[in-house]
Amino acid sequence: MKRVPGILLMVLLLGAVAPLNATPVEIVSPDAAQTFSYGHAAKKKLWWMEKEGVFCAEITFDNFYYANSTDPPKHETFLFKFPEVTFDPATKVFSVRGDGGRQVPVAVREKGLFGIGSWIRPLPGTIIYISKHHGEVKLILTATDRKQVGLLEGHWVEDNEGWFLQNLLRDLSSSR
Repeated sequence: MKRVPGILLMVLLLGAVAPLNATPVEIVSPDAAQTFSYGHAAKKKLWWMEKEGVFCAEITFDNFYYANSTDPPKHETFLFKFPEVTFDPATKVFSVRGDGGRQVPVAVREKGLFGIGSWIRPLPGTIIYISKHHGEVKLILTATDRKQVGLLEGHWVEDNEGWFLQNLLRDLSSSR
């Protein structure tokens, strides 16, 4: 059996993997917030403002890991809007217009427990990045019509610049 040259093998592998990575749509929320420099995003949820017709992310930050007797636990909640996202009531799918006008699904509205109420679940191709630099927070939503694969755990990725345990662990794991 002949050995396939290394470069040819790489091209074949990349050709097999490339279709899995559709070009993602990236939306930066026009909203920004200022919170604790060393706090973290304790609660995260997506919701739809019915009257305004706007897709939002609601994030609650806290100082839990740094709270003490002189600096008690505090919570701050902020709303980040993504006006580019639209909702189709017939399919209950939230989507955004991508390259060439194609609709890229972002999330789906699902019925709540026992059919009471509803909640919004991000779809497998959706990732919401929470970028925080010295307490200034920005949100970036990325969506693709294919599942995003990688080392991510869930749909929310918090990126805190500075000396934060999450960053130290990330840096240690990437240096191997």
